[in-house]
Amino acid sequence: MQEKTKSIIITSIGIFFLVYSVISISASIIQKNPVQALYFCYIGLTLCGIGILIRNSMIVISQIYLLLIPQGIWIIDFLFHIFTGTPLWGVTNYFFLEDASALGRIISLQHFFMIPLAIYASVLIEIKKKWAWLLSFLEMTIVYFIVKSVGTPEYNVNCVFKPCLDVSLGLPYPLTWFISVAVIIFLTAIVLNLNEKTRGENGN
Repeated sequence: MQEKTKSIIITSIGIFFLVYSVISISASIIQKNPVQALYFCYIGLTLCGIGILIRNSMIVISQIYLLLIPQGIWIIDFLFHIFTGTPLWGVTNYFFLEDASALGRIISLQHFFMIPLAIYASVLIEIKKKWAWLLSFLEMTIVYFIVKSVGTPEYNVNCVFKPCLDVSLGLPYPLTWFISVAVIIFLTAIVLNLNEKTRGENGN
């Protein structure tokens, strides 16, 4: 691929992410629920957009570490609900409510394209994963305490106040939350690293 074409594609993805992010955050404010702007997926759109535009794949990878598994769970739950008419885990129930807004549904569809586009952009930029996991942990910690301070159990942004899935480690919930997110980050990092190593050994 020619460098000019590659640059246009990368920039276009970055701008698309930022525009989608602005729409998502604006919708949260318009709906008088600005704390929703603190969802990891909304933050991920913003940081991925910035990371792509400044050609810093480490920022983008840090978001993939945080979001690949949660967004995969969202997609599975969504498709199960679509094909069976019943919820699987219930994480996408809000999408199927009769009073759910059309804009809100459109915004939620970012779960389908964000990770694939982010990975594609990272490959074009040339993936640099060193310390990406540290950025993921830093974001996880900061967002947790902000949501705890300004959020409410009613909206349960990022599942900070109570489990979104029936997961219990027999520990205080805040500790369970941190362990769960940490496992998500490390599992994703391990899988992506193994996949890259396999591709390298196969000469791809």
